[in-house]
Amino acid sequence: GSLRLRRFRQRLYLLPAAANDPLPDAALSWSGREPLRWGGGQLALEPVAEGGFKLPPQGFKVIQRQGGERCHPHHRPHSQTLKKLLQEADVEPWLRPLLPILTVDGEIVAVADLWFCRGWEAVVEQGYRLCWRTAKPSA
Repeated sequence: GSLRLRRFRQRLYLLPAAANDPLPDAALSWSGREPLRWGGGQLALEPVAEGGFKLPPQGFKVIQRQGGERCHPHHRPHSQTLKKLLQEADVEPWLRPLLPILTVDGEIVAVADLWFCRGWEAVVEQGYRLCWRTAKPSA
């Protein structure tokens, strides 16, 4: 009744039948200075001693997947479709539409807490990593 059983890559997941909080219909502006509520969870930026991405002065737009996006994770030699990258990262299909995507002027900066994109590496200045806290099911 209140639970749903799903299978993905030879693992079973017991999930609540109720959907997460709805995602916004439009992009949300976010400075990154305070946590942001997103789809039943919360986004926050945490400083890191090494690595991480830079914080733009104008802040970010936070969007959900629309389909057809491409990005170039900083640790890869080339760009790829977001769909392919999420499949390679073994992100469960029911989580993919919920992923927060940080953008600046239409360019993807980070995808959830999975990776940030090339060109956004913090070299000299303080770096950040995106933390997406949500009720992720146990396998």
